[in-house]
Amino acid sequence: ILRADDALDSYYQVRLEPGRNRVVFDRWPRPGDVPFVIEQPVPLSNGKPVHLQVLVEGSIIVAYINDSVALSTRGYDHPNGVWGVFVSEGGATFDGTRLTEASVYA
Repeated sequence: ILRADDALDSYYQVRLEPGRNRVVFDRWPRPGDVPFVIEQPVPLSNGKPVHLQVLVEGSIIVAYINDSVALSTRGYDHPNGVWGVFVSEGGATFDGTRLTEASVYA
């Protein structure tokens, strides 16, 4: 979850879906009946580690999965907020999770 408010009423989400072998970029709340923002196929296997790197600068959000699949979008609706990780309908171990802030403009 990216740029979530304290009540988790609004946020962006980079979601790995192993059962569908895809990564999805989503937002909440969704306008109207839009299912999600964008998706990309990615091979995901049970028990095999996934390296996920998410880069955010201004409204740009880019996710890299296993250094081979990229997903990018713009996030205009929620300019600020907290981030976190979670699992739904399964289990996972998160190793090396960190937030690094850097400015590319010196």
